[in-house]
Amino acid sequence: MSRRISLCALVVLGVMIVCQGMARAEIKAGDAPTIEVESPETTIYSGEEVEIGFTWSDEDDEHFEPGLPVCGNDDDDYDTVSWSVTSGDAYVDTGADDGATFTVTGKHVTTDQTITIQATVSDDATDDGDDNDVNTFEDTTDAVDSITITLKPVKIRAIQEADGDDGVDIESTLHVLKGDTVTFIAAPDPEGKEFPDNQPVWSGSASGTGEEVDVTFDTEGTFTVTATCANSKSVTVEVAKYKPVCDPVWDFTDRAEKKLGVGEKATLNIEFGTGMDYDDIKPVTWTRTSGTAITFDPDPPLVDPLGGVEIVAGAEAGTCTFTMTDKNNDTATIDVEVVEPESFSGTRLSCDTYTVAQGTVGAGMKISPIVVHPTDVSFKKVQLRETDGPASNIEGHFKYVTVPPHDANDNFAGVGEGNEWEVQYDHPSFTSTNWPLPYPEGSFDVEIEVEWLVDPHTTKDGTFDNDVLQRHEVEKLTGNATLTKIGCQVERDPTEAQGH
Repeated sequence: MSRRISLCALVVLGVMIVCQGMARAEIKAGDAPTIEVESPETTIYSGEEVEIGFTWSDEDDEHFEPGLPVCGNDDDDYDTVSWSVTSGDAYVDTGADDGATFTVTGKHVTTDQTITIQATVSDDATDDGDDNDVNTFEDTTDAVDSITITLKPVKIRAIQEADGDDGVDIESTLHVLKGDTVTFIAAPDPEGKEFPDNQPVWSGSASGTGEEVDVTFDTEGTFTVTATCANSKSVTVEVAKYKPVCDPVWDFTDRAEKKLGVGEKATLNIEFGTGMDYDDIKPVTWTRTSGTAITFDPDPPLVDPLGGVEIVAGAEAGTCTFTMTDKNNDTATIDVEVVEPESFSGTRLSCDTYTVAQGTVGAGMKISPIVVHPTDVSFKKVQLRETDGPASNIEGHFKYVTVPPHDANDNFAGVGEGNEWEVQYDHPSFTSTNWPLPYPEGSFDVEIEVEWLVDPHTTKDGTFDNDVLQRHEVEKLTGNATLTKIGCQVERDPTEAQGH
């Protein structure tokens, strides 16, 4: 599919208005006339169109003001215009639209190419001695100008697997089951460009042309899918008769595969390809072949009637490999990762209201809900709390007043649906009375350590890698106070009752 880049012009009340910001090159043919070939783009990509035009003026022509651009094939303007490509052949010639423009479409190329387009305007009027004659040239006069367009290839950045309306880069071996159909997508480079017609070309286990291709894998084994345009990208596909999968107890939209939060429970199950079920491979055994972050529950594991076993994540991050062995001693493995809580994000619920008093600065807000990250796993078995801590980075007038430390709730609180921290709200605030006038500036921080534990533990198992920063600022002269925490902010004018 091609994308058209157009040069546009508009005549209003006899005045020619030409789109601004165009690249141009100028060559004057004698004293007059003058022509400038113009293009809205001097670089295009394979499959894109560009419409090239020109402006023309005749300094000896009493009918037009010097330098005024004229486009159109009017006998009063110029007699003929001809276009030619003087160098380069990586284009599809779509011809002159109306004599005033020339359109080319870039072909599929594998390296940078250049195309030079030339326009020649002829005015063959003769002087009949009449001073009022429109044309005053005695002989045919030509004006010639050219412009060079750079044509770049559209390459393949990555091969993706379709995921709903989007594509996900395939960064390692893709594991599928016998009978699965996979939609492969070629992601263009640069991003946002479109591939030329009938590109890319697919090979290996895939065939056909275009941005997407569907492949059904009917046999077990290792296969390769390749897409080729100006370059080639390939992915490896492993097709199995069955594969282990990790099914968390707490499932939700955008849930990560093969990843658990600390304390989470899951079941290791078996998915089967076409024409196979559990009866074909039972009995099976499961073993943990590497890592310590996850244990069987119970340990040793009990295999359920469909071949699954229960696992539970511990209180430390890590990765474990589990191996399933069937009755024929064929094996399949799965890696499961455990992650710890890392950070908070919040939504401002309300702003504090103050009894306004001249010279009182400060601001406050309530934050709810507060979400524990990452959000692609569950932390339902986790409890968290903020800790007390002194102010730091004290600057300006705050050096001369008492800055209170952060006074936190000592109790741990759990995590609910959507990884929302089960506190009613967080209420950061600060107030300083008797601030001198005119208001001097000042600021301070509180860096808050967040502790967490995995139920039923009673002492902390870990902390966030980075402390939560609570920032307090007062602006010089205005006294405006700003308070910032976990992505939320409130500002307050000292003459107003409430922040905003």
